[in-house]
Amino acid sequence: MTDKIIIDDVYKLPCFYSAITDMYMIHASGSGGIALKWVRDTLCEKELQAESLQHINAYAAMDKLAESIPAGSEGLIVLPHFQGSGEPDVNQYAKGAIYGASLSHTRAHIIRAFMEGIAVCVYRMVESVQELMNFDIKEVIALSGGANSALWCQIKADVLGKPVITMEGTQDAACLGAAILAGYGIGIFESVPEAAEKITKRIQTYTPNRDHRDIYDATITKYKLLTNALFPIAEELQ
Repeated sequence: MTDKIIIDDVYKLPCFYSAITDMYMIHASGSGGIALKWVRDTLCEKELQAESLQHINAYAAMDKLAESIPAGSEGLIVLPHFQGSGEPDVNQYAKGAIYGASLSHTRAHIIRAFMEGIAVCVYRMVESVQELMNFDIKEVIALSGGANSALWCQIKADVLGKPVITMEGTQDAACLGAAILAGYGIGIFESVPEAAEKITKRIQTYTPNRDHRDIYDATITKYKLLTNALFPIAEELQ
């Protein structure tokens, strides 16, 4: 959020009007939960069956598999561009990619690599906003379904090198935001920030594991190299 219009001269990040008067929003986007849902629906039939028959959450079972794999997924890199690539690395022709696979990699590696690849997408968003705004983002708040995974929140904190915060009552964050705006619109709340402060509450903070810094720095570098190399190819093949 910003109280003045910010124009990105290299067109990586758009600036929108906010629902809050005289405020603006720097925006970035990418495939997140929908990419992990693809992994669940495509590769995790056993976990889905257990969810149906034994009421064991499939995503929780996927977390246990991913937890068995070390940070960095032993060299497996995922570009989760299943719907093209959003800001700041915009390319409508981009495709998802799994790179570095060997005979030693397993389904558990793929699950963790997807979590890490999406976390690197978030890293790119944060990195670009910091460059555009010329300040350091201190923490990141995780909302909706992905925030239910302690493992994924920890991976995001490790990749970002910043604390990741989960919030109470934000399982359906977009719907909650709409309700807050409606409440403000009919006079229940004096302001949107006041409503947000009353309704939301921090639950947990995930602190970066510094032992994983070198590993994820290497992952980020490989992600950027692959992105830059594959984007032109994606446009040629579209």
